[in-house]
Amino acid sequence: MKTLFELCKPRDDVFTTRSSEDVQEISDLLSDKIKPEKFFEQTYITNGMRRLFDVAFKRFSGIDDEQGVIVLRQAMGGGKTHNMIALGLLAKYPEIRKKILGDDYPYMYTGRIRLAVFTGRWTNSIPWVEIANQLGKQEVLNKSLQNHMFAPGDREWTELLAGDPLLILLDELPLYLEYVQSIPVGESNFGKVVSIGLSNLFNAIQKKELSNVMVVVADLQAAYEQGGKLLQSALATELDKEATRVASSIQPVDMVTNDVYCILRKRFFKEYPQDPENDPDVEEIAKAYKEVIEEGNRKGQTTVEPERIYTEIKRTYPFHPAIMELVSRFRENVNFQQTRGLIRLMRHYIRYLYSEDGKLAKQKYLIEPYDFDLSDYNTREEIINIKQSLENAIMHDVYSTAHITTAKAIDQKYNTNLASEVAKLILLSSLSEITKSPLGLTTSELFAYMSSPNKDLSSLANIIEEFKQNSLHTRIDANDRIYITPMENVVARMRKFKSMYTLDEAEAVLERLLYEYFSPRNLNCYQKVYQKIVALPNDISKINVDMNNVTLIISKPYDSKGSLNPALIGFWQNQTYKNRLLFLTGSTTMYNTLLEKIREYMCWENVLNELRKEGVPETDTEYQRAENEQSKMKTAVLEVLRETFNKIYYPQRPYTKQNAELISEDLKYLPASENSDSQGSKGIDRVRALLGNNRDGEIVIQKVLLNKKYIEVNDIDEFREKVENLLFTRESMSWSEIVERAARDARWFWHPPEALENLKREMLSKGLWKESGGIVLRGEAAKDKTTVKVQFVSPDFDTGEVVLKLIPMFGDVVHYEEGDKEVSENSPVVPNINEFRTKAVKLSFLCIDSTGYHPKGDVVKYECEILLDDNIRFCDQEGRAHIKIRTAPQATVKYTTDGSNPRYNGKVAENGDITIPDNTRVINVVAEKDGVFSEIKNIPVRRDVTGNIVIKQIELDYTKPVKLKLSGSKKILIFSIEELQREIELLKNYKGKFVAYSLDIYRDDDNYIVLTCKKPQGVEPSEIFTHIEKVKTDFYNDGIQNVRAVITELLFEDAKDFEEWIKQKGKTLHDFKEAITQNE
Repeated sequence: MKTLFELCKPRDDVFTTRSSEDVQEISDLLSDKIKPEKFFEQTYITNGMRRLFDVAFKRFSGIDDEQGVIVLRQAMGGGKTHNMIALGLLAKYPEIRKKILGDDYPYMYTGRIRLAVFTGRWTNSIPWVEIANQLGKQEVLNKSLQNHMFAPGDREWTELLAGDPLLILLDELPLYLEYVQSIPVGESNFGKVVSIGLSNLFNAIQKKELSNVMVVVADLQAAYEQGGKLLQSALATELDKEATRVASSIQPVDMVTNDVYCILRKRFFKEYPQDPENDPDVEEIAKAYKEVIEEGNRKGQTTVEPERIYTEIKRTYPFHPAIMELVSRFRENVNFQQTRGLIRLMRHYIRYLYSEDGKLAKQKYLIEPYDFDLSDYNTREEIINIKQSLENAIMHDVYSTAHITTAKAIDQKYNTNLASEVAKLILLSSLSEITKSPLGLTTSELFAYMSSPNKDLSSLANIIEEFKQNSLHTRIDANDRIYITPMENVVARMRKFKSMYTLDEAEAVLERLLYEYFSPRNLNCYQKVYQKIVALPNDISKINVDMNNVTLIISKPYDSKGSLNPALIGFWQNQTYKNRLLFLTGSTTMYNTLLEKIREYMCWENVLNELRKEGVPETDTEYQRAENEQSKMKTAVLEVLRETFNKIYYPQRPYTKQNAELISEDLKYLPASENSDSQGSKGIDRVRALLGNNRDGEIVIQKVLLNKKYIEVNDIDEFREKVENLLFTRESMSWSEIVERAARDARWFWHPPEALENLKREMLSKGLWKESGGIVLRGEAAKDKTTVKVQFVSPDFDTGEVVLKLIPMFGDVVHYEEGDKEVSENSPVVPNINEFRTKAVKLSFLCIDSTGYHPKGDVVKYECEILLDDNIRFCDQEGRAHIKIRTAPQATVKYTTDGSNPRYNGKVAENGDITIPDNTRVINVVAEKDGVFSEIKNIPVRRDVTGNIVIKQIELDYTKPVKLKLSGSKKILIFSIEELQREIELLKNYKGKFVAYSLDIYRDDDNYIVLTCKKPQGVEPSEIFTHIEKVKTDFYNDGIQNVRAVITELLFEDAKDFEEWIKQKGKTLHDFKEAITQNE
């Protein structure tokens, strides 16, 4: 495949002609400055130029007199002047006409053609005066037009121009008309005069006398450049309307066809493929480029159609088709003159490629859009002049002689020149100053425009990305086009902040970052492994080691291996509570990188804050770019933090060694979480915004240390075994000593802080440990000794017994002895602990655990209270009044009738029978047994009006209900659910109701709920079970152990039912005589 150097040979003047020589003026026709042979040798005759020749020569030869005025319509620099010069040379030099137009040219005219030109740059001249002078007819003008400041009319123009064929060329009139408007003429201005004069010229040309005169006018609507701006003349626009009425329009260069490429080929090359679309060498080159683009399509690098590239190269050879695509964007800029500007620009391209004996051209197959040399001053000035506002951007990002640009830095990194080529492509695509013209190139377009046969683009994707990220003036639009702007982008802002943000400040942020990252996230399992954090300490002597808390010390890396700083090792060795320190460190390799990433993250945050203050909307591409960059830097910070702090050291004392040591483990971090905070960091602490949901340091450490140093307490018995093996090693220890051992002994595990207290609470509740005065007991010392609780239930005056309830504690067998006899395991066993009946006053009990687990406790001594009953009163056959005193337990009754103390002076009442003497007002009674006395009871003796002793008879009023108010020993006491059920059934049978009671519902011995009830109207007995079920449902789902009740008031609506209830209870009315009321 032939190279550019082999197929295209540039003209010699490409390397010698100055850019200024590309700018030719029609005034040069008046001298011999333009050599016609050389001019036409380098001029491609476009269809527009050919048409211009035809129209003019038809008029000169008299073949067609219809079109006397031609307006060349094209933007500034679009070839209008060049076409005028071409026609002017043909008019001036008849000897070249056949060579240029051809021997068989149908409109050939070989005679003399007069030539007159006027350019709007001649601001001190008057068009008709200049034309008259050039035609040598000053006298004619002076005769017909006495004042040159007056506009000539049709007659004057006819007299002036009549004669041999004449070509009049008028160029750059809008500039001239705008200028002469400032010259006053009467009440108007000279601009109006010129406009009228030229309008008269256009009209006069249509006359028969001037049928061989041709006027060619450059576009009157075209803008002209002045003061760096494109302006339009209103006066020229009005004149254009007049010209259009009589003129034809011709476009010198058709920008849609191959005109431009043909012009460039002929202008710059003396040898080149004359018909590139059918040339086999060009065909081969086009196919090679097509294959490269196809490969890019397969790799997903570009979406440009390979067939289009193939077709376009054959049309545009030797120029890459992208050149015109890019130039078309800025060809209407003020400082770029379309075809003329393109010629100047392409001259720089070709000089660059063919310099040094064509060194670069020998390596290339096409002139690529980036093939210009910014190190060449003239080339650089040419590019900068197209869009001067980009000069500073070019110096920072594309090329500079003073410092390393963004592109140069990337090229040095990759040892290539691809970044500079990319930068030049993006620069070309950013030169437009036209509002609607697109700016920039997509990555797909960059790949397509950079692709050429045998070119290595393996690093291009990375290079483009780095240029996007690091350039100071590039922006990315909504269509992902990358373009260069005069304004600094957010990257430049970031670098400005970066220059002010020190690594010390970044380290301060890192300290907070480490605190946040390693602080526990889940407060439900708060601070399991460690409870305090010290990050990047400057003075380790100020670290407070707490016996009750594990402290995580995060230290600055000491070396590349992740070793712990020797100063920290020494600090740990000197501590009493060695088991309360945990160290985290890592490698120095990544530490400075981490600080740098943090610095960049904070700088991006400052950029965003600055944009917000400036009112930049969040939809702005630069705002979004800053957000994206901050997000990427956030990810980078977290990744580097994990790579940096990845080594943990915890205390351990192997069983084979006497001294504790620090064991190292590598941290294995969890995958990073996505930050779901849609508001970014606005209004949020910067460090917390950076971390987002990634604050799982404790979890990571916990997982690494699990079952090595840290344990979860899932099995309480297993944990108790560990505690008793390592901490609670004696059967009796102070709890504070156990806790301190956990802090000192490196063999001990770490666990949730409350675990030890929870264990103690559990063990105490189960009776496996005991605590007294801060001393905790375990083993035999912790076992509770047996004992028994004695509860008085009721007296039985009929039998002289008391009923006791015995509650064994930590045992199940109760032995007893009556009187003063010592009780032992050989003594009788209480047959029924719920109803133990005895007539003894003094009792001894001994509780035994038949399982042998609980040791035998002390003997429990119990002394019964002697109760008295005087409810039985009667008269004997002789009419004497008696009182029957009954006791429980059975005892000797003594009494006095004179008011004295019966303990000392009392008579013994045989079988409790006391005859009441006459005139006795009170009887004092006491009972005694085994040295135990009852309380003295005073029994008043009541008499009727006749003086006889009243023997009270209890009678019920059967028309009234009975309310029974029970107090003291009369209360009904219930000690089990079974007893309660029996009592309720009896009441229900005789229609009794509860008025007042209390109810104790037990889950176990230590947990119970007390319910009380007092309802004067009474409640049905069965309601008490409703309350029990509710307590069971709401509080004791696992069941209840027992129920105890005290009934203090009952109600019977029918007195006969009450009498029957008494009989069923084995009682008499006398038993309740003081409790019965019927008058309420």
